[in-house]
Amino acid sequence: MAAIAPLATGADGPLLRSAALCVASHRNLRLNSQNNTADEYIANLEEKCQANFIKLSVDPAAREYTVSIPARGHERTFAVN
Repeated sequence: MAAIAPLATGADGPLLRSAALCVASHRNLRLNSQNNTADEYIANLEEKCQANFIKLSVDPAAREYTVSIPARGHERTFAVN
């Protein structure tokens, strides 16, 4: 699990900084596509895609959250410190 430190504490608990993870719903198909994140973090790799989605889940205690791409079998959980 990767730890993400809260930026501040709000009325309802910690507010998160951006995760150190870049996910994308679609791959950049241009010739200069070096700005893509790793394939495992892209929901739709092809131009004619299947409309795969990115899911974000937070546990009830707000101690961790999970970013997943169900169609690709990718999941990563982050702890909130």
